[in-house]
Amino acid sequence: MHRSAQVWVNEQLVGEHWGYPVACRFNITPFLNVGHPQVLVIAVDSRRHPERDPLTGTFDVIDFMDLDWGGIQEHISLDCTEDVWVEDVQARPEAADSSATVDVILGRLPDAKRSPLTVTYTVTQWLADGRTGARHDAGEASLPPDTDRVTLALRLANAPLWTPRTPHLLQLRLVLERDGKPIDTRKVRFGQRRLEIRGNDFYLNGERFFLRGYGDDFNFPREILPPASVQYWRDYFQTRKDYGFNGVRHHSMMPTESYLAAADEVGMLVQPELPIAYANFFEQATPAGHELYRQVWCAYIRQMRNHPSVFAWCMGNELWGGFALGPELYDAAKKLDPTRPVIDTDGIVSPADRPTLDYLTYLFSSEQVIPWAQHRGKYTFPAPPPKPVLIHEMGNFVAMPDPTKGEQFNGAVKPFWYEQMKAKVAEQNLESYVPAMVRASQRLQASLLKLNIEAARLSPEIDGYHQWLFRDYWCQSSGFVDMFDQPRALGTAQARQFNADAVLLWDTDRVNYVSGEPIDLEVYLSDFRASGAPEIRDLTVLLAGETVALAPPSEAGGRGLIGPWAGRVPAPTVSTPRKYVLSAHGGGLQNEWAIWVFPPARSTGPDRADVVVTPTLTGAALASLADGGRVWVTDDANVLPTLMATFKTAWWHGEPDNPRQHSFGNMIMLHPAMAGFPHDGYGDLQMYDLLEERPVVLMDALPVRIEPIVWCLDVPRIMRRKAYLFEAKVGKGALLFSTANFAEDVRLRDPAPRWLFEHLRVYVNSDAFQPKAELPCAWLAERVTESP
Repeated sequence: MHRSAQVWVNEQLVGEHWGYPVACRFNITPFLNVGHPQVLVIAVDSRRHPERDPLTGTFDVIDFMDLDWGGIQEHISLDCTEDVWVEDVQARPEAADSSATVDVILGRLPDAKRSPLTVTYTVTQWLADGRTGARHDAGEASLPPDTDRVTLALRLANAPLWTPRTPHLLQLRLVLERDGKPIDTRKVRFGQRRLEIRGNDFYLNGERFFLRGYGDDFNFPREILPPASVQYWRDYFQTRKDYGFNGVRHHSMMPTESYLAAADEVGMLVQPELPIAYANFFEQATPAGHELYRQVWCAYIRQMRNHPSVFAWCMGNELWGGFALGPELYDAAKKLDPTRPVIDTDGIVSPADRPTLDYLTYLFSSEQVIPWAQHRGKYTFPAPPPKPVLIHEMGNFVAMPDPTKGEQFNGAVKPFWYEQMKAKVAEQNLESYVPAMVRASQRLQASLLKLNIEAARLSPEIDGYHQWLFRDYWCQSSGFVDMFDQPRALGTAQARQFNADAVLLWDTDRVNYVSGEPIDLEVYLSDFRASGAPEIRDLTVLLAGETVALAPPSEAGGRGLIGPWAGRVPAPTVSTPRKYVLSAHGGGLQNEWAIWVFPPARSTGPDRADVVVTPTLTGAALASLADGGRVWVTDDANVLPTLMATFKTAWWHGEPDNPRQHSFGNMIMLHPAMAGFPHDGYGDLQMYDLLEERPVVLMDALPVRIEPIVWCLDVPRIMRRKAYLFEAKVGKGALLFSTANFAEDVRLRDPAPRWLFEHLRVYVNSDAFQPKAELPCAWLAERVTESP
């Protein structure tokens, strides 16, 4: 029950339940009216009572929403037992020697008769269609009258193993007998699998393992509380597996029985978390709240430990330095379930480590940068870490949402954030631009997701990640898909090229090349296929119809990061800039990357007599404009109102005035100024040097409406018009104003800025340079006077 409840039978209080993530059970026998209808009332209290119940996680709709809501989760059942019954069953599989140990614990009434009992058991293959599968073991064990516990030793020589790619399940059927008669039965599913840590790597069933995880903040815009349906969750997981994921982390949230049952069946490793969303919730907890943390932690582990899909036990989110109960809860988890890793938090900063962390979940560079240029080493370490490393909340690249999707919210939630965006779009008269904005933003997000995941796979010290997020969260849009699991620019086939058991990776620091220039190739294989998979030896690269065989490394077998396969291919010969796709192939694998090829440097010739190219708008340049001259201002952040921006899209949901958090991508208009520059309506990595850490002009602050040529897309709830490039009539002349990086050193090392600089120079000298909107000369004169 969420959040708490009282249970009444025939107007008598049976008991109450606190601690919503776990199930509750009540003995209602003393409250029954024999021979009469029974009245059951469950009174759910959805209000927060922090003095007693501090549990807080994403299930509580935190961050931006902070709702009080409640209801009954999962199913209610009525069980009728004898005075002795099977209370708890724990299966501890041991994949290494094809065995398992099962602890059976009985429950009994205080006055139950003490007599010898027998437990008989059978282990069969679980089949999804309900049929009984092959039998793997059977037997019985006797319990003396004074014993309520028995341990069964299962022999499972022919039982298949459980893995995310082959989620084979076993079913244990127990029958409790007294005097030769059955008095209780219990069915328990489990999987033969063992996750262990060897040095600083994960191993699953004896094979090195890489976790391709995503974050799930468990938000359901129509239902709030999702269905208690295993089939619903099967479909839910299958969508995520189609994108190549094999694991999921739940931010401060403990999933339900039907959820984990589906994860078992589909093959998804789940990291549940005790609902301590942030340290302040624990710090504000009373002693009663601390006791509830203890109770819920232990009860949940007992309840869910037979699910092979449970990856590890985690105590909360971003408790950076640990917390007071950490050692106690760590020890409790190890006693209750010695088969799994335990961590006291998800989210620490390198090189933090402590005994209550079986593996390390590092937040890298605050995930505020992309692994490119000076940040290519984002996921590298100066020395090998002491334990396996998962990347905490990786990526977090937002994309501009499609405001028309707000119409799909036809349930309990009003999508006020979509309405805010729609209102700003209408206020700014941007309706005609929005489809192109959405397309440009989402395509850049797809490119950054690929770049970032590949960088993680290229680091030999990384053992997995939790991509943040797969599905959008409330009020933001950093998911692979939107809140209704509808895809953006990244499809399943493309995602599996870089998010699968085995992927090919091009380790490069360039995407822009000059016509005919040799392109050095170092291709790696990140290989975590099952043992017995054929060795991949031969790799080829295809570019512009030319196939090049790569020289293999001296050792190509094994698991992990292998390579490089090395070679060289010439950039295609071009007379105008062009985008190409370079692809690598081998062993049934394929991956591809965009590159851009530019002609050799050209001489633009002398400028017209009336053309001025200047880094800043000076009084002399303004006088030239007044007299009919043409002026290109190449790098001025002082005269016009500007805000610093990044090439990378914002993190989480964007902050309008934070230099790193207000860009939702960029958009390039079909305009003569950008004609011939390959851009597909937006700037991908070919424009990184041009747009990274650059000022953008706040166009709404100008005295007239002028549309950008190259836009910096804004936070959706604000929707300001921001420009890297625009043009305007000034006096009798024409002004081109750019803030992109055309510094000489940038043009020397990167052919894209070099070509665009030359092209814009040609443009301002051409008859095509005919701005329509007019910027008052007097207004500019005031700002030139005021500028330093």
